[in-house]
Amino acid sequence: MKKEPIIESSGNVFADLGFSQEEATLLKLHADLMAELRETISYNGWTQTEAASHLGIGQSRVSDLVRGKWEKLYAGYAGNTCWAEGGIARGLIGGKMEIADAVKKLGQLDIGFYCTHDDYAGARFITLTEEQVLQYAEDPVGYLAKFYGVTKDEYLGWHRSGYRVQCAGKTRSGKRCRGSVARNIEPKEWAALQGSFCHQHA
Repeated sequence: MKKEPIIESSGNVFADLGFSQEEATLLKLHADLMAELRETISYNGWTQTEAASHLGIGQSRVSDLVRGKWEKLYAGYAGNTCWAEGGIARGLIGGKMEIADAVKKLGQLDIGFYCTHDDYAGARFITLTEEQVLQYAEDPVGYLAKFYGVTKDEYLGWHRSGYRVQCAGKTRSGKRCRGSVARNIEPKEWAALQGSFCHQHA
């Protein structure tokens, strides 16, 4: 019986299967990130809700990733640089490696970073340098508040309000007016408009 020849792997099973270098790099990035994500969650004993909090992503996204839904992982390929979602990269190594070492390791692989947050259009992506990833990892809310030029309370209030400025006026019964002064605005404008009145109370 003729034996099949043994071919040494290139180190990327997707390249071995015939995918282009670009496709193989992206597919391997997806596979490696998801494997690290599952291992990190298991290593730390996190629930999916706890993992979402630590990684800075939604619980439903953690659920999708754990179940192998690759399309839910924000990673892409642009030029010679792979991009991984900042929250995922931030939590990949968990307690096994310092975040600075993890970021340096990923940076050496030409992996770029970005973070995401919800906004009135759905989601927003912010590109991060290696240094900014470390700042974001230390205090995500604080980093984003500084990025937008507002305080942490103002940034959180912007989200809680649904990105609208509520009228500061009172109804005849003494309750706060439910009217809007502005909708779908940026954090700094939202903060500046606090205490403003709708057209009925202006």
